[in-house]
Amino acid sequence: MVETAQSREVEKRMMEPVVQDYLDASLKLEADDFCSQVGPVLVSLAPALGPTFQTASTEMFQGKTSRRRNQLDHRLPVMELGRNSRHGFDELRLGRSEDNHLVVSDETVSARHARLFQVRTSGAIFIEDLDSTNGSTLNGKPLLPGRAVELADGDLLGFGDTFFLFYTPRGFHRALRRLAGQAAP
Repeated sequence: MVETAQSREVEKRMMEPVVQDYLDASLKLEADDFCSQVGPVLVSLAPALGPTFQTASTEMFQGKTSRRRNQLDHRLPVMELGRNSRHGFDELRLGRSEDNHLVVSDETVSARHARLFQVRTSGAIFIEDLDSTNGSTLNGKPLLPGRAVELADGDLLGFGDTFFLFYTPRGFHRALRRLAGQAAP
């Protein structure tokens, strides 16, 4: 059997953790225990075995067209940031090149597209576009290259045509509980 780039991509995506993998833990563990085991995350808005690109949908709301807020789904891939460090991370580069910490296989993503970094004293996490070709967006607004912006739970990050939701551990716990129909404290 000849292995193709597409089959390698499907195999890789099948091995990635998905939202469902975290759901049970969020229901069994209180927020503090969950947060001690899970770092900040990026949730890819492309389903694990679905298309690489996702078209945003629109709906009519009181006579106006509005973009529907992207929401968690059980099948969405999850990337933990600083997974190997209990104390978070200093800096993670994101891009198409294999030498990045977070590799995004999408031709609209630059080789070295953006960086995420965490301020140790406050724990705040920032995003900065690295002068990428197709740009980065935060909640639909373009980021200025070289200018870092602090992230908040549920922020929608765009890198070229690829989109992610950002969550802190506590925010991810709350979002998972909402997904399961149980309000988090």
